[in-house]
Amino acid sequence: GVSVWTGIDGYMGDTVEQIGFTADCHDASNVTKNKPINGVTYYAWAQMFGAGAYDGSIDLPIYPEDVIYYNVTYIGD
Repeated sequence: GVSVWTGIDGYMGDTVEQIGFTADCHDASNVTKNKPINGVTYYAWAQMFGAGAYDGSIDLPIYPEDVIYYNVTYIGD
């Protein structure tokens, strides 16, 4: 598979905020959500570590030839 993402790394701290998408090529016969298209399963995801931690998928259908824009913004001190 392949993943593409953008984020703010916790290199000098203990937080990570990132969002992206993945295309997986595998036997997806047991996949119930995001059914494979020509043997590839596409899904969006987000990860946040630190306060308000979240690690999981985003309910956003992705299809071949989609154009995807996303950003991660830090607001605070």
